[in-house]
Amino acid sequence: MTTENISISAAQKQILLKLSRSTTGQASIIQRAKIILLKSEGRSTYYIVKCMKVTWMTVRKWLRRWRDYELKFLNESNASNIRNMIIECLSDSHRNGRPPQFTPEEKMHIINLACTQPKTLGLPFSHWSTRSLAKEAERRGIVSKISHDRVAVFLKSSGIKTS
Repeated sequence: MTTENISISAAQKQILLKLSRSTTGQASIIQRAKIILLKSEGRSTYYIVKCMKVTWMTVRKWLRRWRDYELKFLNESNASNIRNMIIECLSDSHRNGRPPQFTPEEKMHIINLACTQPKTLGLPFSHWSTRSLAKEAERRGIVSKISHDRVAVFLKSSGIKTS
């Protein structure tokens, strides 16, 4: 990581100042805008770490991200587009997260099971609990394993009341 200063245009500085002074904006964007502004003023990374109460890795990450966008900024003159690019630059990258554990078909089968009277299936109770529904879904091979909490989430998200 180089320790050189970054340069920002007057338009970029104006946008960063506005973002950094926002009282309604995302806290992460505000903090990152301040990091870029401080570095553009010639402040050291050490100063930014102490002043902003962030880690070295945080400062380096956002300075690196800014430098990655510098060429894109050069090709843009429209203030609205520059603002959008700056917000994109200072925003978190999209992360997919954990893949779904249950397929839509499995959820549908569990919900259908919940809509069925337990007595019609030969079960010794008249209403489903989330525990009995989870056990029955496993017994029928709809899913290999499921918690009663997850069943409750499926039912709540679908708006279904159990039979």
